Amino acid sequence: MTPEEEKLQREYQKARQFISKNSKSKCNILITGMTGVGKSTLINAVFKDKLAETGVGEPVTKDIKSYEIPANNFRIYDTPWP
Repeated sequence: MTPEEEKLQREYQKARQFISKNSKSKCNILITGMTGVGKSTLINAVFKDKLAETGVGEPVTKDIKSYEIPANNFRIYDTPWP
């Protein structure tokens, strides 16, 4: 795991603990950016699962999609670049 991935993982765990202690509702996260920069790959990395379809530098996400795992309080929205 790279230092950046380790930092992301630590921040994810802190946010997850905060939300689970302070809220019964979902935390909604919107991922935006240019096509092919790794938004769907980021979602897969955060959830440690292959939820979002990915490609290499090609547009894969055609519509806004939401991803969540029932065991946590996160819902992530993956968006296409207009």
